[in-house]
Amino acid sequence: MELIGADVVILPGSKQTVDDLLWMRRQQLDTAVCAHATHKLVVGICGGMQMLGRSIIDPDAIEHSEAADGLGLLPLCTRMNSEKTTRQMSGTLRTAHLFGQQVRPISVTGYEIHVGETIYLAEGQAFSVLADGKIDGCVSADTRILGTYLHGIFDDDAFRRTFITTARAFFHLAPASSFENWKEKREDSLNRLANAVREALDITQILSWVGLPYRSESAPEILEQRR
Repeated sequence: MELIGADVVILPGSKQTVDDLLWMRRQQLDTAVCAHATHKLVVGICGGMQMLGRSIIDPDAIEHSEAADGLGLLPLCTRMNSEKTTRQMSGTLRTAHLFGQQVRPISVTGYEIHVGETIYLAEGQAFSVLADGKIDGCVSADTRILGTYLHGIFDDDAFRRTFITTARAFFHLAPASSFENWKEKREDSLNRLANAVREALDITQILSWVGLPYRSESAPEILEQRR
């Protein structure tokens, strides 16, 4: 089975949540995830979190024509709707324990891109409270299963370090000897890529092909000129 040997299983986002959940059932991956969850750690991001809940209903057939039972690992239910949430968001970790370990109320950052409204039931505890005051995500009563709508949360250095530290403690492993500053490394990589592209492309020639003169303007101003 694909999950043998895994310590943490992460269900990522999906553009077709119910279809992917039904595919998991055909492959018997749903059974494997539930078995894994009895003694190890599970994380759901966005659509993955929706799958971990009790039910997904889609009355307007936004993604699928029928409702589906979730994996039942988190006390939440999701109703699909036509409104799509797309936003950068920050918040504060609200749960006091993760993977059986006490955690501080650190900041979290990421972005939301999803349809559907999730109702968190009373048995669970909130994962975080967002900057707009809304609750995001859910942590199981035993704190071994968590879900969040925040994509990119593992790019957040503070949260990733907390996640790794608590997961290692859960499995009685020694603390990590060092952590990478991923945000800084990613920003440096993007800047080096931008410099390489800038040096390799003849921007003056490219703009001339579309009838525009070269001017050292920001992208929004160039777009406005094209209109």
